[in-house]
Amino acid sequence: RPYAYAIAGTPYLMFFDLNHTRCFTLQYIIDLTINCPSQIYLPEMVYSRPNGYSITLTCGLESSVNLDDSNLIDIYTTNLTPNGCMKIVTMCSC
Repeated sequence: RPYAYAIAGTPYLMFFDLNHTRCFTLQYIIDLTINCPSQIYLPEMVYSRPNGYSITLTCGLESSVNLDDSNLIDIYTTNLTPNGCMKIVTMCSC
């Protein structure tokens, strides 16, 4: 099942709905003093590649597949990301 591998801030909620929607939700308060991305582990058996999931981000964030491990999704802040924003990441199986 998916989980938050690294969080650049303070965790608030992490939930995976295995039985109905197969959606993973992560909420945390962003800390811009942390210079590393948040990372979410997405097992390929739950989210097939290359188009096995959709991702929704808030707080002006961007995402990309980790170059060293394709099961990790890196979540980056941008110039539009306010410090202390309650970030919500939702990933659902397609």
